[in-house]
Amino acid sequence: QHGTGQRIEGFREKGARVVIVDDVCTTGASTVQAIEAAREFGFEIVGAMCLVEREEAKGRPNVEKAASPAP
Repeated sequence: QHGTGQRIEGFREKGARVVIVDDVCTTGASTVQAIEAAREFGFEIVGAMCLVEREEAKGRPNVEKAASPAP
């Protein structure tokens, strides 16, 4: 268990421009979930990054696609 169990914790100003930072990306699924949650809350995603990329699972394309501006 981490935090208060909220999908968005701490800073919560709708419309804010944010960058999603994940510690380790393998498939990118958790990063994509964070991006989707932030968008649903009302944040504008201006970027996403992973501190460590485990290349064997090729998660980068999933994160790049999810972080792209909505059409």
